[in-house]
Amino acid sequence: MVAIPSQCGQMARVAEEYCRLIDDFDPDSLSRSWWLQLEKVLPRLHVAVIALAGPRDGYAAYSLPDDEQRFELYMRLHDRLHTNPLLWSSLGEYRLLARLCDRLADDLTDMYFDLRRGLSLLEAYPADPARAVGDWQNSFYVHWAQHLLSAERWLHTVDTAERGPVSRPWQTMVV
Repeated sequence: MVAIPSQCGQMARVAEEYCRLIDDFDPDSLSRSWWLQLEKVLPRLHVAVIALAGPRDGYAAYSLPDDEQRFELYMRLHDRLHTNPLLWSSLGEYRLLARLCDRLADDLTDMYFDLRRGLSLLEAYPADPARAVGDWQNSFYVHWAQHLLSAERWLHTVDTAERGPVSRPWQTMVV
């Protein structure tokens, strides 16, 4: 149990960084810098969550966040992604752009609420970081792991599109 505070601290720092990127998201924030920050934080988030000490009693039931809040964030992200000139210049193809906006907005939204819930638990119970650790792990393994992988794949698609031919991850993805 000695490792939990250190592991939890690392997870909390990366979760806060991710949530701050999403919280500070505005029409001008979709510059190349925002994409690079997001592209760098996702792998660190992945490493931090899998480094957490596992729960002793298995995983608990998972519940989705409030639908209204989730939908509001999803729409805000989707609309701003869809009007982003970087995406239009990188991808150009409307079907690919629409697919990216739908999937990436969903991925980023779901991850945001699961990470935010763990941060709230850490704030509410600072003497018991195992609550946040358990919640992050549970939500990761039963919910947002696929969202993280998908978001990383889409960010890679945008990055490679700027440098050359567009890869086609949507052809191998199951809807």
